Amino acid sequence: YDNPPTEYVATVMGAANVWPVTKSSAADGTLHVETPLGAFRLSTAATDAAKVMVRPERIRVAPQGSPGFAEGNVRAKTFSGSLLHFHVRCGETLVRIVAAHTDMPIGTVAGLGLALNLALLDRALALGHQGPGHAHR
Repeated sequence: YDNPPTEYVATVMGAANVWPVTKSSAADGTLHVETPLGAFRLSTAATDAAKVMVRPERIRVAPQGSPGFAEGNVRAKTFSGSLLHFHVRCGETLVRIVAAHTDMPIGTVAGLGLALNLALLDRALALGHQGPGHAHR
């Protein structure tokens, strides 16, 4: 569920944020990918993935200006039983978030981070965090 091998499998298994990534190399030879939630260090040497996936329920929300979190603007929200579904604009990207105990009015600027690792599609690789948000193993 959290590490699908392809974009197709990711979306068949449930809701997914799938974003293209920009890859770069650091001076120490490590590889990084840039996502709407920040930069992440690859924990493996594989370099052929062009997209990253994170499930909406794996994105954490924090108050605006929280250190280590990317900022986004809440554009829409819907209720589904005990869950709230948000669409948050983070730069040029619309991020889907599912939260059980967080309510944010439309127009709120909030911090966005990760509650779990990202997956590189077509390789399903864990990433280590290097920028806004939090990536846990």
